[in-house]
Amino acid sequence: DYDPAIEIYTRYLSQFGDSAGGPEAARRLAKAYYEKQEFQKARDAFNFLLERYPADEQKALVLHSRALCEIQLGDKPIALQTLRRIQQQYPDYEPEKIEKLIRFAGTE
Repeated sequence: DYDPAIEIYTRYLSQFGDSAGGPEAARRLAKAYYEKQEFQKARDAFNFLLERYPADEQKALVLHSRALCEIQLGDKPIALQTLRRIQQQYPDYEPEKIEKLIRFAGTE
């Protein structure tokens, strides 16, 4: 059950979002929504993470996860843009996986 985790991470972010643990809490919140298959909420949480913590050390992973949400939501053109961004900005990040997802997102 992810609901208690979602509540804890949401509360933590509202109280301590500027702390060093903020990015990790935001990642865990987004992942909890993803695992619940609440893909729109997960995408929103990944977007929050990207906006609030632009220097996050796991930015490529966050973009990858957001692209997976976009695919699940049927928004393949946006997913394709996100995946191309990963290729351009983080060429060493999971290149085979990203290329596979690009091929998938590029199909109708």
